[in-house]
Amino acid sequence: MIYAPSWFLQALPTFPLDGELWLGRSQFQDTVSIVLRHNPDHRWQQISYQVFEVPNAPGNLFERLNKINAFLKQNPSQFIKVCEQKKLVSEQELTKNLNLIIENGGEGIVVRRADLAYQTGRLNSALKVKVFNDDECEVIGYTEGKGKYLGKVGSLRCQLSNGVVIKLGSGLTDLQRANPPKIGTKVTFKFMGLTKKGLPRHPVFLRVRNDDTITQLPAK
Repeated sequence: MIYAPSWFLQALPTFPLDGELWLGRSQFQDTVSIVLRHNPDHRWQQISYQVFEVPNAPGNLFERLNKINAFLKQNPSQFIKVCEQKKLVSEQELTKNLNLIIENGGEGIVVRRADLAYQTGRLNSALKVKVFNDDECEVIGYTEGKGKYLGKVGSLRCQLSNGVVIKLGSGLTDLQRANPPKIGTKVTFKFMGLTKKGLPRHPVFLRVRNDDTITQLPAK
């Protein structure tokens, strides 16, 4: 549940929007801390609503966005921002824009067809393009599974080369949870950059390291 202050809500139009509350790049944890607080405070002044779409508007993507742009022209607000949408005509343009966003601290881009009506759910017409970091760590223990994983491993407790201990649960198959990598095993995981505390963000187990054939997928 998000507890937005009334003055923030009053800046929004009456028609539906699709977007995201945003504080800034690499500030996801701070954003969550602000928007989930039961008693919203002055920090909401730093939050903006980044608009991706106008679901019920007619026309293609750019025509739909005209509706929110027209609203903001009549009702300017520092809290509502329309995300920049670019037309890309080649894979080279895609790579160039992706690299630019990564260099500026972003995670990736969403590529989609602009000529289609607004859609929800998993779409073949929309693709998230991200660059992941990867690293290796050593299994030092396990956590017990809960719910459907009761009696199996919930996550691997792993130690990074700098001594930091993390948990890897996402990415494990049912077979790996039933027969986890042995303690002392080196495993590879992927993650989306680092948190302010220097921890891997959204770590996902990839594979057990094979010293004979190590495959690395470094971020560009």
